[in-house]
Amino acid sequence: MEETRFFSTSEVAELFRINRVTVYRWAKEGKIKAYPVGKHYKIPGYEVKRLLGEFGFSGEDMKKFPDMLEKLGTAGK
Repeated sequence: MEETRFFSTSEVAELFRINRVTVYRWAKEGKIKAYPVGKHYKIPGYEVKRLLGEFGFSGEDMKKFPDMLEKLGTAGK
């Protein structure tokens, strides 16, 4: 079984260059899959990958975010 990496709303917001509150709202509204942890939400890596596709990010775009690629487990792919 593959280990799932989880991201904070701040990490996801930074990747998509949107406000953290927007990510929080999406999670609260069920627009993205997220798990509540106390007052915060954690977004699974597979959901971040889905959003990347939905936002139209290409492999070339993602090369600008090598640290995020590594966290998503897609470095060099």
